[in-house]
Amino acid sequence: MTGIAGARRPGLMVHLRPFLGLAAVLALVTGCGGAIHASRSDLPVPVLACLAFYGSADRLVQDAGVGDTEAARVPGFPHLRTDRFLAAMGGAPLSHVQYEAWVDRLQQLDREGREVEFRNLDPAARAALAPDLDTFLGRVDACAETLRRADAIDEGATSRLREAAKVPSRYSTTKRVLGLYPVTSAFMATGVARLHREFHADYRRPLDALPVHGRLLRYVPREETGPPSAQEVAVILRRTMGNPLGIPEPSPADKERLFGAFAPVWEIDMAGQADRIGVPRWSAAGASSLDLDRPTVYRRISHARYGGRILLQLNYVIWFPARPKRGNVDILAGHLDGITWRVTLWPDGTPFMYDTIHNCGCYHMFFPARRLELIPGAAQYEEALLVPQNAPDRLGGRLVLRVSSGDHYILRVYGDGNAGGDVGYALRDYGELRSLDAGDGRRRSLFGPDGLVAGTERGERWLLWPSGVRSPGAMRQWGHHAVAFLGQRYFDEPDLIDRYFRVAGEDAP
Repeated sequence: MTGIAGARRPGLMVHLRPFLGLAAVLALVTGCGGAIHASRSDLPVPVLACLAFYGSADRLVQDAGVGDTEAARVPGFPHLRTDRFLAAMGGAPLSHVQYEAWVDRLQQLDREGREVEFRNLDPAARAALAPDLDTFLGRVDACAETLRRADAIDEGATSRLREAAKVPSRYSTTKRVLGLYPVTSAFMATGVARLHREFHADYRRPLDALPVHGRLLRYVPREETGPPSAQEVAVILRRTMGNPLGIPEPSPADKERLFGAFAPVWEIDMAGQADRIGVPRWSAAGASSLDLDRPTVYRRISHARYGGRILLQLNYVIWFPARPKRGNVDILAGHLDGITWRVTLWPDGTPFMYDTIHNCGCYHMFFPARRLELIPGAAQYEEALLVPQNAPDRLGGRLVLRVSSGDHYILRVYGDGNAGGDVGYALRDYGELRSLDAGDGRRRSLFGPDGLVAGTERGERWLLWPSGVRSPGAMRQWGHHAVAFLGQRYFDEPDLIDRYFRVAGEDAP
């Protein structure tokens, strides 16, 4: 994706000229991009033209079914999108400089989403918006600045934006009402408790007593640079926070160093093709699959908040071809499967928390550092947290994740100071999944506008729909991972650790 540095370009009127006049106003009135500005009759023509431009783009994207929903659109502000981290930050006190930096980030999220959507439109739809991507992004940049200037002289815009910049719930209240949630949740709670007991039983087994149905195969980072010391990581983290919001933002070089340093070893019980990892792709017939000749781990930055600090998180995502059936009836089986492993770093350069989900949002497990403990009763009226073990010491090497065959559960996390491997994997940006080559010059996101991967539905959705979760078991995009059937909880909530864990004893940081 294109960075913030390219978001302010000259030549505003050059970009707006094709959209001026009565046609722009008519498009605004009849389109879906008018937003709150459309209610004002005193807006200058450039603002109206920009609203028309956004409305035209949104209609084409909606009609083509290529909307990207990794970040949520902000109602009334067509030039901005948000995620849960920025939504939480927008609710806190901000100075003028911090507020402008916050809006910069909302604007950048919209720019990234619109770039993805433009790439995934068919050639005719792209041509209706702009002759090429650079021209389109130039218009996006110019219009975003135009609307920001209009908002700056609108006395109520700041309060409206702070209120509107929220990510909508991924839980359906309608389904919970129709599914008699107060009653059915008791049955779901029983099932969750049974699953947790089974995981805890597996984690009580000695490592060498864990079942192996095929052979253990280790995937390791292809480029081994040697792990940095905690002091070196701390220096990197300090220099990444030189922005008004204090958000750790590694440079490309620092990002490479950090992701390489904490990349895990995936020790997978390899009993068949479904246990290999690869690169998602689209066939000419429109079906998703994996290229298993290119073992790949996708990486993504996120952020958490703990005790008033903003912490950097490193996410590692793998994909399997399927979760194969076990027996004639298996409601958990289906096309594609995957795991996300996340490392949360403390400012001193040491891991503070590890946690993981399957790429459906299921099986959320925490592996806290030894100074952390679960707060008793913190999840009293919602789904209990699964904490099967504390994080092990790395012993100067990498962490090894033991993954079971077929169902792809992480059954153990352990340190290995001499973690060798069988197969090297590449690290690639998670954003690539938002626009994959679909053949014949077309591009397509792995994820639909609903945030789900088409064709990955599971039979469990017919039993768990009263939870309100959309299509339980289906693979989904970042920002859509509901991780609890009881209550509401999301993988990308910035305050998860702060809400459920505390520092034990007197070792508060």
